[in-house]
Amino acid sequence: MVCHIMKFGSNEEANQIEFSKMASETRKDGGDSEAVAGHRWMEMVKERWQATREHAETYPFVWASYILVYGGVGVYMTYRWRKLRKTEERVRALHEHLKKLVEADEAAASKSSMATAEGIAEKVEKGS
Repeated sequence: MVCHIMKFGSNEEANQIEFSKMASETRKDGGDSEAVAGHRWMEMVKERWQATREHAETYPFVWASYILVYGGVGVYMTYRWRKLRKTEERVRALHEHLKKLVEADEAAASKSSMATAEGIAEKVEKGS
């Protein structure tokens, strides 16, 4: 089995041969394809990390501008997110306060209507 691995170095053929040997050894041992896939994934991550690291060392000003721009965007988004959450908390608190006021007003209105109804009932009984 020959697998093609993307490599950012000069020894791509050597890595393909090593991977082919590892794949054939695992097939002989018991066909542990998950271990090979996991190993291949780890190798790809390591290679990508090395390529990125080399690029960052070669072009530090480009990476500094990335950090500055994306860091600034991240700080701004965090600021707006926190401001939104604080506003939502204030709205919830005001809503709860308004709800309590409405309930108190309804309770007072029902008591006054009950008192008015009782007063009318007493007048009707006296008048009869």
